[in-house]
Amino acid sequence: MVVAGAVLSFLMLVFVACGIGFGEESADTELLKEITIEGPAIAGQAVTLLLDYAQQYPVEVVVKCDLLSVDDLPTATPAATETVWPPLLRRTPEPTLPRIPRVRPTPMNKVLEILGTTLQPNEDGGPTGTATPELGTIERRFLAPKPGDYVVWCYTPLDQNNAIFQELTILPE
Repeated sequence: MVVAGAVLSFLMLVFVACGIGFGEESADTELLKEITIEGPAIAGQAVTLLLDYAQQYPVEVVVKCDLLSVDDLPTATPAATETVWPPLLRRTPEPTLPRIPRVRPTPMNKVLEILGTTLQPNEDGGPTGTATPELGTIERRFLAPKPGDYVVWCYTPLDQNNAIFQELTILPE
């Protein structure tokens, strides 16, 4: 028992020394850092979005934020395909066409575009990790749609690896 504990402790030290962490992975990107929704989101009332960024690139960067509706409705299971049996009794073999199930609709549908802006180039910008980023916050207000579950998705259209999201529940009036 003591040996197993010692081995486990040694392996944990090796993992930490190699840079392997056991915590939750950060949700931010090189450019987009955090989305904050201020105040309660109530249908028909104004909601404030705060988007923190760190612009380190020497070029303009387009940033967009969309409000997406989450569709939790399951897709019905398609009916089974009939199989002709036994196939050897038929004179002319006919292949049974596979039944292709309907494609599940995209689980999120765009409700509205909250933000569409261009960040100015960082004059001292350069490769990631070498430039000093210019920190900033973009603030936008939008009118909350009908009650339900939504996702605020902020991204750069030219590189969607720079994308973060925040879940949002809009309450009834």
